[in-house]
Parts: sequence; structure tokens; C-alpha cells
Amino acid sequence: MGPRAGGGPRRGHAARVWLRPSGSGPSGSGPSGSGAGPDNPSRRVSNLPPRNSRFTGRDEPLALIAQSLIGDQAAAPRPGLPRGVALYGLRGVGKTQLALEYAHRHAADYDVIWWIPAELPVTIPGALVELGGHLGLDLPERAEQEQVASEVLAELANRDRWLLLFDNASHPQDVAAHLPSTGQGHVLITSRITTWGGVASRVKVAVLDQGEAVSFLLRRTESDGDANAGQLAEELGFLPLALEQAAAYMEQAGLGLGEYLALFRRRRQSLLGKGEPLAYGSTVPATFRLAFERITEQSPAAMQLLSLCAFLAPEVIPHWLVTARPGLLPPELAEAASDEAVYTDTVGALHGFSLVERDEHGLRVHRLVQAVARGDLPAEAEAAWATRAVQLLREVWPAEPEEPSTWPRCLELLPHVLIVTEHAEQLGVAAQPTAWLLHNAGVYLSVQAELTMSKATLERALAIAEGAYGPDHPNVAPILAQLGRVLRRLGDMYGAYAALRRALSIDEAAHGPEHPQVAWTLTHLGRVQRQLGNTEAALITLRRALAVHEATYGPGHPKVAWTLTHIGRAVRRLGDYAGAHQAIRRALDINEAHYGAMHPGVGWTVGHLGRILRRLGDYPAASAALQRSLTVHEATFGPHHPETAWSLVCYATVLRRLGKLEEAYAALRRALEIHETAYGPDHPQVAWNLTHLGRVLVDLGDFEAAHAALQRGLAINEAVYGRDHPESAWTLTHLASVLRHLGDLDGAQAALEQALTVNEATYGASHPEVAATLTVLGPVLADLSQLDGARAALQRALEIAEAAYGPDHAITRGTRQALQAVHS
Repeated sequence: MGPRAGGGPRRGHAARVWLRPSGSGPSGSGPSGSGAGPDNPSRRVSNLPPRNSRFTGRDEPLALIAQSLIGDQAAAPRPGLPRGVALYGLRGVGKTQLALEYAHRHAADYDVIWWIPAELPVTIPGALVELGGHLGLDLPERAEQEQVASEVLAELANRDRWLLLFDNASHPQDVAAHLPSTGQGHVLITSRITTWGGVASRVKVAVLDQGEAVSFLLRRTESDGDANAGQLAEELGFLPLALEQAAAYMEQAGLGLGEYLALFRRRRQSLLGKGEPLAYGSTVPATFRLAFERITEQSPAAMQLLSLCAFLAPEVIPHWLVTARPGLLPPELAEAASDEAVYTDTVGALHGFSLVERDEHGLRVHRLVQAVARGDLPAEAEAAWATRAVQLLREVWPAEPEEPSTWPRCLELLPHVLIVTEHAEQLGVAAQPTAWLLHNAGVYLSVQAELTMSKATLERALAIAEGAYGPDHPNVAPILAQLGRVLRRLGDMYGAYAALRRALSIDEAAHGPEHPQVAWTLTHLGRVQRQLGNTEAALITLRRALAVHEATYGPGHPKVAWTLTHIGRAVRRLGDYAGAHQAIRRALDINEAHYGAMHPGVGWTVGHLGRILRRLGDYPAASAALQRSLTVHEATFGPHHPETAWSLVCYATVLRRLGKLEEAYAALRRALEIHETAYGPDHPQVAWNLTHLGRVLVDLGDFEAAHAALQRGLAINEAVYGRDHPESAWTLTHLASVLRHLGDLDGAQAALEQALTVNEATYGASHPEVAATLTVLGPVLADLSQLDGARAALQRALEIAEAAYGPDHAITRGTRQALQAVHS
């Protein structure tokens, strides 16, 4: 912890003079020379302020200071200057207390330690004159202070084992002019400015790390393991001054960490000015305002830049973002944004006062600097800057956030979009561009599988858009439709259906029934209808969307391919595998022609083609297609994305058919981990994964593990869809197979009869899913000695399989063998 000691000794603070006994002193690590040494009794002179008993952490910068000054690898002093270190960084970051702690830790290494307030150059000579008196020098009484100070410096040049500390120095030349001319001692400088390379080695003092900040808060507030400490430390940006000030206020008001945290989140601006940090000269706002005043005098454009950055995230703000649209900025900042050299100088002015960090990529502003900068703006100016920031991001946010080529730019801008829209929302400004930004950020988050955050972002966009346009405006419909997409992926099928139906009504009223926006919404609605088990209705909806897309874009457009793929999925669900293959094959041809081989749209379509090929019994072709899908998705989304998990599950189903059970099991376990991480443990995608995992476990003979997986999958499906949904019936069928192996024949029969009822009601009497249930039911009835019922079930299953798959399909052959076994 590094609180500032108020610029050195307080008024009336007396220097201390110690007599060091013979033989005491450092163990060989301090400066050496002709002056007093460890074996030469001498008076030790110091005006060092008291040590901060609450100092916490900072081991790394303390080690860097020691290494630079007294370590074996200490840098040689610059010609004509003693060895020195300049600590620089943001105001309130703890530079002064770090220097103070170093001096106390190494007090035995020095005979003279002298603290010099250096913010005002005129105070430096006086501090040196005071030192001369304590050194016992015969100084002229009526001479100018500078002359006397020079004599003190000359005396130090002939001594060693001294440390001069220049606190809060404003300019390197002021310090350089008041240093001894030889390198026989050490100099430690604290400063908010960065340009110390010609005077001393530089050590940047950053905010505390999280562990140090939490440790300080717990010690300072005498709390024991309060979980709120970490959250409060993060809210305060780990800034030592802010942490000390908050702790002082808590002490004064009798608040606990949790109470203060809740109050701070409600009344951030007012609390930043409350509390008396005793080790500091001022509060957070007062500390930063001194720098703001200097910046405003020196460079109005720099203060404008800081005002803009105050409404963005405390993350890297790209240089290109500031310079992208000068026309949106005030004249001084617009001029800087239009000229690279002027812009560099403008950023340099802020960097020189340690108000920003900068590198070749961009600049970063501490969250409390931002808060004070915003809080100092008049209401009209605050609204204007928030509006500018929103408009700037609206201009540069990519138009197609679902396209992989735009993702790096979206990722770079996302933190700033989320923060600036909060400011605009709170201030009630720029509603329309704010809603647009949140909508598109929600789209990007959805693509990246950040579904909970996407939902929250889209709900914000929807509320703002409804307020700005009205609830039935066409600009509201795309947000509703996107929200429906996200709700579907989160497993809220009925919420998704309601959102998409409302979006469709708005679209049709605004654009008519043949508009491409209507077709886009229809396609998403069809997906939800299919997942709700209304496959016939889904097919009608999707075919209507296809007709509009083909009429609008022509037969070879990716939107046509997208709708075709969903038609293929619906047709497959209805048992028409040849029709599904035809639709998806056409979709794949369109996507490959438009995107090339490695686009995620291609990966998705070829994955569905692989699923159809598996159904058709062409396992080698299915394996190749699904391996390709997995390759594309891993390359596009990475190894831990739900799209990758989807490909893994589909590929595992083919591996199982090929007898590669261990590989299938490994793929399904990896996919399950991804799905649970992305969606949580109770999502229908997890249930789908678990059901396939249960099937592989049955084949591996691990019936207990299979039972656990399938029971869990069934519970999820029934909670999401209900007991009478085909997804529940599908899992129930496979659970019944396990129950048979575990000897629970009555339980298996009851489960299969329930599944058969659902499947027949959903698909009709001659659907392959009905056959799948009958194929499991037959052996169960045979084990129950109900041989006539077993033969009838398997005979019916065989007829359905031969009609759906043909006589030589693996599923047909398996059903035939089961029937023969019952007959024998």
C-alpha cells in the first residue's frame, strides 16, 4: 500500500538526529566512501516522516528500487549525478508511501536521510538549507538560499551513505539542479510525470494487485475474510488513495464493507469526495483536479480527449477510435485527431501527467480518473460528451457482427460499447444510436456464445428502442427477433416463440408479407416451432421464408442456403431423409460458392449433411463431412465454443456406428464440458449431449453410468419441453433400453409405452422415431414372455425401417435380426 504522506513532514515536524554506536550499521550493502561508515561512530540525520503501519504489499517495486540503488547489479550513476530512482505514476497510486517505506526499510544503510517537498521548486533550497544546519555546517547567515544550498550539496559530494528523497517533483530540471555533483549517495524521487530518463532510473508505480488491495482493506477495516473486499477493491480500481479514503469513511460512518459497497454503487460520485485519508493530502477528486487544471492550461485538446475517454471503458482505447471521425469532436480535439503529430502531442500531455497509460495500440484511463472527469462536467457538457462517444462508436461498429472477419474489431470495441451505453442510458441521451449499439453488441455476444450477457444486452436495447420509437416500430422488431434467437439457445422455447411472433407481427405490418425482414424472422420462428415439436407447422413457416428469400435474392444467395438447411432439418425430423439430403446438399453448394471452404456457414451446413448421411447409412461419408464440420468450427470459434461441441456430438454419433466407442466417448465428454460451461447444467443442449453419451455407455457395457446420464438428460428435457415432447420421448426410449439391461423390465415397458404414445402423436404411425421405440419395446416384451406383442412390435418396426431406410440399411438389418431372435 502506498498512501501519500502529504508532501513530506508536516509543518513543525522536527528532524531527528541519532547517535549510532560504534560497530552498528549496515551489513555491507550500503554506499561506501570516505565518510562515516559502519565502524566509524557518527551522527545519523533524518527528517523522515513516520512509517505507515498499514503499508501493504509492494514487494516487487521495493525490490526494484533496492536493486537500482544498492544491489549488486545497481546501475552506474550518470556522469555528474548520484545514483537515483524516479518513482512515477498516477496521482494517488502510492508513490510517496512506497518511497517512505523503502527509506525506513533501509535506514541502517544511510547516515543522512532527508525528505524534500519538491512540488514547488522554490521549496527545495530551503529544505537543503535545513539539512545543512543539522549536518553542523558553518553556513553564512545572510546569503541567498540557493548559495547556501549549493554549499550543502558540495558537503554531500564529499560524503557517502546519504539518501535524498524529492517528493512529488514537478520537473526533472528542478531536481537535477539540486543534486550533489558526484555519485557518492542515492536519490529517490516521486513524481506524477514520466520524463526522468536523464536524471534517474525510472520505476513505474502501478495500482495494487487484487491480493494486495484486498489485504489492505481487510487490515484497514479490521475485517476478517469479507468477500465484499474484492468487489470494492475492483470498483475503486485498486487505487491506494481510493482504498484508504473508503476505509476512512467506513471508520467514520461505522459501515461494514458490504454496506459501503452497496452505497458506493448507488452514489459513486458523492462518495468519492468523502472520507479523510490521513496519510494523504487530499481526496480522490481534489487530487485529480490539480492535474486537470494544469492540463487545461497546457493543452485544451488534451482535456477534451480525457473528457471523451471518461465515457469509455477503463480498457485500452484504440488510437484509431479517437481519430476515426474528427467531425464528431470539438474543434481543438478534432484538429488533434486530424493530425498525427498533434495527436501524439495531445496524448503525450496526458501521459506526462500520468493521467493515461499509452502504447502503440492505444491509451488507458483509470476508472477513478474517468469518474472525477465526468463528475466535474456541467450537466450540458456531460450529455454532449456522452452523445459524442455513442455516435463515435455507432459510426465504427462493424455492420455485420456475425461475420468472422469483423470479430477482432467487435472484441476491441465491445467494452467501450457496454460502458458508453450505460452512461447514455443514465443521462437519457442518444437513445436511437444507443439502442442500435446494444442490439449489435448483443448479436456479437450471441455468436461468441456469451448468451446470458447477450440476453441482458438485448433486453436493454429493446427497452430503449421501445421508449425511443414506440413498441410497434419496425426498428423494434429486429431486436425482438434477435432476443428470440438468444432465448431459444438458452432453452426458453416459449419465450423465444413469443418474441419471434411479436417481431413477425411488427414486420408484416410495417413491410408487408413478402419482405426479406419478414422471411428472416420466419426462418427463426420455424426453428423454434420445430424444437417445440410442431414440425409440420415449422415446415410451412420455413417454406414461406424460402419463397421470399428466393424472390428477393435469387436462388444462389446464402440466405436461401440458410433457410434450406432448416427445411432439411424439418424434413429429416419428419422422416424424409432423401428430401432432407437434397435440401441440405443444395444449401452446401450455395454456401461453398459464396464463402469458400472454411466459413462457419459451410461448417454448419456440412455438419447437417453429415447427420443426414448417417441416417442414410453412409457412415464413411458422414464421418468425412462431420470431421470437416469440426475442423471448420474449431478454426473459426476455437476449441471451447458450443458450435465446436455441436460438431463433436454429431461426429461421435458416427464414431459409435463405426464401432469406435472409446473415441466417441471422449468426443462426447469433451462436448459435455463445453456445453455445461456455455449453457449451465440444465440446458436442452446438455440433455441432447447426455442422451448420446448414455447410448455410447450402453454399448460400452457401463449401464449404471448410462442410466445416470440418461436419467439426467430426461429430467432436463421434461423440465424444458414437458413430458409429452418428442425430445423427452427420444431420451426416454434410450433410458428404457438401460432399464432392460438393469433388469427393470416393468419400468422399461412403461417408459417405452409413454415414448411410443408421444412419438405417434407427434409424427404419425409410420415415422422412423416410432420404429426406434418399437425396436427397443420388442425385446423388452420378449423378456416379459409377451412374445406375440414382441413379434408385432418388431414386425411393425421393420416395415417402417424398410420404407424409410431401405432393406440394406444398418438400422433395418438390426431390426430384422431382433425380430428373428424373437421368432427363434
